[in-house]
Amino acid sequence: MAQQYGRFRALINTGKSREEIMAAMQISIATYYRYQKMYQELEGAEQSITGTQTMGQFRIMQWVQKNYGNSVKVKFSGRNAATLYEKQGGQLQVQYDPEKKEIIIKKVKSFEIYK
Repeated sequence: MAQQYGRFRALINTGKSREEIMAAMQISIATYYRYQKMYQELEGAEQSITGTQTMGQFRIMQWVQKNYGNSVKVKFSGRNAATLYEKQGGQLQVQYDPEKKEIIIKKVKSFEIYK
């Protein structure tokens, strides 16, 4: 099981989607969620990735929660990219770089950036 979990961890860290991981490992959705729970516990994840499809989206949501809480709306535009929308109309495009494991701000339009 440790070897199987190691493979799951490697796939999730490369930003593979739930469906891609299940297909690559030939596992059921129940097994996927069991490994996901282990991943969250072992990696110290602060929130569930149930509502996200990729690790990049999960990392973006973690960053948003840390910096903006619930004050912005997030719309994913890809596996590792999203646009954040403020109520005042500001927009911020962000991208998760899986190699560097960091969030990159791509484009700002009337958006107050917190660091």
